Amino acid sequence: MSPDRGRTVRAYSLTALLCALAGVFAWILDAPSSCFLLAVVAASLMGGRGPAYMAIVLSSCAFEFIFLPPPFHIVHNASSLLRMAIFVGALLVTEALLNAKRRSDFARLAIGEEFRSLSATSPDGILIADETSRVLFANPALLKMFGTSHDEVIGRSATELLPGFELLASSGEFVAIRANGNQFYVEATCGRFGNKTTVFLRDVSDRKAAENRLRSTETRLAKASQTAAISELAAAVVHEISQPLSAMVTNGQACLRWLASTPPNTADGRASVERIVRDGKDATEIIRGLRSLFRDSALVKTRLDLHVVITEVLSLLQGRLQRETIHLEVDLPSDIAAVEGDKIQLQQVLMNLIGNAIDALQTAPSPRLIGVRVRQQQATLLTEISDNSPAGPDFATIFDPFVTTKADGMGMGLSICRSIIKAHEGQLWGDTRPEGGTVFSFTLPIPPEATDES
Repeated sequence: MSPDRGRTVRAYSLTALLCALAGVFAWILDAPSSCFLLAVVAASLMGGRGPAYMAIVLSSCAFEFIFLPPPFHIVHNASSLLRMAIFVGALLVTEALLNAKRRSDFARLAIGEEFRSLSATSPDGILIADETSRVLFANPALLKMFGTSHDEVIGRSATELLPGFELLASSGEFVAIRANGNQFYVEATCGRFGNKTTVFLRDVSDRKAAENRLRSTETRLAKASQTAAISELAAAVVHEISQPLSAMVTNGQACLRWLASTPPNTADGRASVERIVRDGKDATEIIRGLRSLFRDSALVKTRLDLHVVITEVLSLLQGRLQRETIHLEVDLPSDIAAVEGDKIQLQQVLMNLIGNAIDALQTAPSPRLIGVRVRQQQATLLTEISDNSPAGPDFATIFDPFVTTKADGMGMGLSICRSIIKAHEGQLWGDTRPEGGTVFSFTLPIPPEATDES
């Protein structure tokens, strides 16, 4: 016999025994209702619903045949049948109440078991505190997060773990303190149940560190953009001023030769021309110094994963895209080859092109879209920045220095971007999209070794 079948047989056998004992005591005490009710309660508690119903049937039969007047008769009058109905009804109601309580107890046990399982496997820290902020419960993730033990946490104030944190009044990021005294950042969420508060904690130290790195990258990009703009502007100024100054020097030297011929001119004339030559040479030296100061140094190329380069730029621009309600569509295949280049300069190009796309969509109706797509074309990687702006610029002149479509623009951004891409042995160009809008594209060469690996 199986264990379950054996338990069932024992439960029903015990029920029959309980009913027999209840009949004996009911005859002796002349209290059949109370005795049989106790038998039903005991059968329900020990055996469940089936034995309880068996006890109700046996008790009803005994009550009707033995204890209902006249005894040992099957046919009774109306008042006796009413008494019988009340007796049976009381037994059924009692069993229903006991069964409801049993289901409620099982449900509470199941919920408790589910909570214990959830808290034990949750990657987030969970603590429960009372109205005085005293910790009543802490799951394993929280103990690991704070580097402490269960006995050291239970009974402590939650504010010792989270200075400045107030139950229910606090939600967001806070500084927490580990058992060794080190500080770290957590994200807290509170929920109140009765007089207890449950707090969910997530360690966001890595995210905060990443945000700090992104802010540092943003600062470096801004500085690189500023330096590049100054460099491009200085180069343009130098180019424009060097020609007349060089002509001044050439003409001054020619005049010196004329004055040296026979017959010579006056000494004052020679002195004036000598000053022109001297001033011209001084101006040339100054310009040469400016050019040397702002001249781009040689590129220090490193192996780059374009996924990382683009993802960092998009992270920096995510807030602006959300404020402008612009939807970003990114297509970055996972198998693209690596490139070689200067990470900061390439991020500067991406920042400029995506920023221009955002500016171009200021007057565009919804939905406003920007697409970033990378694909491999033989020995090059092609990157496309597209938008659905209503009108595009004049692509014949937009890359020239000081040409801009913005009211407050310098007109140096695209010129600088083209110079950077050219220095990376690539090409940058723009075009209109057949479906409307503009697309700016640039290529970067793939090193031969990267091509062989892919």
